[in-house]
Amino acid sequence: MPRGVGDCIESCNRKGVNCVGYSWNSVTNECVPTSNGISYDDNFVWYIKVPSNTPGMFNAIPGMKIKSSPTGDVLGESTEDGCKADCAFSDRCQSVSYSAPQKLCLTSDESISVGSDWDYFERVGEGHADLEEKQQEEALAKAAYDENDMKSKEYVADVRAISAESRAVQAKLDKLADDWDSPKVPDVA
Repeated sequence: MPRGVGDCIESCNRKGVNCVGYSWNSVTNECVPTSNGISYDDNFVWYIKVPSNTPGMFNAIPGMKIKSSPTGDVLGESTEDGCKADCAFSDRCQSVSYSAPQKLCLTSDESISVGSDWDYFERVGEGHADLEEKQQEEALAKAAYDENDMKSKEYVADVRAISAESRAVQAKLDKLADDWDSPKVPDVA
């Protein structure tokens, strides 16, 4: 455990681009590094899970968002309630950032501590902008991949359905051809 905020700063600096900031609790001397950053965006509300036995409890911070963590999800088009529900019932998700105008949901598995004893500090310097850009690119690439994967699955299902219809039509045509070619023998009763 760090003995002071200086140890926390040093620990974050040693991690390089894998630490963009940290939360420091001056009462307990706790240091919580983060590989994500927090940014201001009037189009977002940041919902932080409240540790409780009741799922769905969140602290809301309008005008802020946490960048989606590398293992977090960009859920794409979503409703605010759907975004929070996906996080509420996930053991991994710790917070979501939701933009109503964009209908965009970003999840994060970063542990978040909120309270009056906590202060958040973000590193500014070499590698920070590169990491932010890389994380945004990864989030967009994952969203595009998920969308393309869904479209591919829909396409394959459509092709299979058309193929099944085609086989059924061909079977009917074959039966008609067989009936046409075979001589008719009158029933003798």
